[in-house]
Amino acid sequence: MDTIPEIKIPDNLARPKEYDIYFEELISKTKEAYKIALLARSRGIDPKLTPEISLAYDLASRVEAMVGPKGIAEKIRELQSRGLELEEIAVIVAREIAEGKWLDETNKEKIAEQAIRTSLAIITNGIVAAPLEGIVKVKIRPEKHLAVYYAGPIRSAGGTETAMSILLADIVRRALGLKKYEPTNEEIARMVEEVFLYKRYKNLQYPPDRGKIEFAMRHLPIEINGEGTDKEVQIYRRVRYVNTPKIRGGAVLVLNDGFIAKSKKLLKIIKRLGIDGWEWLEELEKKGIKGNEEAVNSESKTEKKEDEDSQPIKPNPSYLSDSVIGRPIFSSPMRYGGFRLRYGRSRNTGLAAVGIHPATMYILDEFLAIGTQIKPERPGKGAIVTPVDSILPPVVKLKDGSIVSVSTVEEAKKLREKIDKILFLGDMLVAVGEFLENNHRIIPSPIVEEWWVQEVIDYVKARMGNVDVSDLIKKCEEDPAFMIEFCEKAGIPWHPRYTYFWKNITAEDVKY
Repeated sequence: MDTIPEIKIPDNLARPKEYDIYFEELISKTKEAYKIALLARSRGIDPKLTPEISLAYDLASRVEAMVGPKGIAEKIRELQSRGLELEEIAVIVAREIAEGKWLDETNKEKIAEQAIRTSLAIITNGIVAAPLEGIVKVKIRPEKHLAVYYAGPIRSAGGTETAMSILLADIVRRALGLKKYEPTNEEIARMVEEVFLYKRYKNLQYPPDRGKIEFAMRHLPIEINGEGTDKEVQIYRRVRYVNTPKIRGGAVLVLNDGFIAKSKKLLKIIKRLGIDGWEWLEELEKKGIKGNEEAVNSESKTEKKEDEDSQPIKPNPSYLSDSVIGRPIFSSPMRYGGFRLRYGRSRNTGLAAVGIHPATMYILDEFLAIGTQIKPERPGKGAIVTPVDSILPPVVKLKDGSIVSVSTVEEAKKLREKIDKILFLGDMLVAVGEFLENNHRIIPSPIVEEWWVQEVIDYVKARMGNVDVSDLIKKCEEDPAFMIEFCEKAGIPWHPRYTYFWKNITAEDVKY
């Protein structure tokens, strides 16, 4: 049973003793299960004599077990100990493998393939199939440029990581001394045809743009290729190095949903790593067909304007582009009454998750159940819904004309049959990190309770030092007259509970 690797518990983390007992039990039971699997496989009934799943306990061991090469785990751990980010580690490892430091191999194609797979496994944390199944093969053409063949599972890597695979392939190309890719007009036209056909028959997350596709194809230093997977093209069927009339699904995903969609984020990574030769990416956002911009490029235009802090925030309708029959749209872009952005994180909102008030779930006929996936206007990425009852609840108008802030689930259940109109859906709790991760400008926050409390603390601290203000805050929340008197004296805004949505009405409404 010496094929079972040693699994270690990191000893540099502060944690209760019970955690160590728990982890040791997990490890011991995993080893027992693995021994049983080894014994079963040794009978020779299955295709392989050992389990396909390798045991690993950290990123480095996962990468080595998944794609190799042997011994690379220690190098990855050494780079991690220096505090380097995954992108930088991937670039260093890709370059070293391409330079022949980790392989006893002379075939440049095999070296390039190993370098690309290993570096891609690093930036995907060694937990998705993309490094194994997303890359089919790597070829070196007679013109001495590098070609990477992609397949559909490359989608599992994610947009930024897919785009990074092209950068990593370029790092490998340079280390091997290969030339840049020089596409023919037919190869460019073939890719344009494939992208738009793929959009018609399947689905692309990023709206395709002919100008951007052509510009990217002319400047990419490596050839993006792939196996035929879907419908056949009609025009450019016979093209150099494309041996199939079918749409190359993997290549389309890499170019459109990966490279073009995440070009701005990729450029930031390139600048941070100090890699030259990619300055042309700055021009990619400016490309696009004149008559097509309104229809298919509204997202990039809106983001471009939002990059300038001086520009006002404008509605971004791109999240509505993929709406289908049967799925509700809760709000038009930036429409009053829709969800209000609230920055923060609850203990049950993790990555790509947002929080909404549980009462909102019920007044929306329970369509937004826990775990339901939604597409918010900002930051634009899909997210799942979790309940958070400490944020602003929904406000509704009942059939009898009364206005109610529905603050509990019990109240929502009691009133939902009496609701005439939803006036406000409540807060949507979104982590600031989601905006940073999606390369979206941090837009202004509304005045929220935490912000107001901090204003009170700062005011009291400046006059009385560090004293408990909980009773003061509670009195302000319960007594509006006292709150107004205190806030005017302190020179701070009213409590958000009593700050009404004045922007939602007209001047005539105010007079009325």
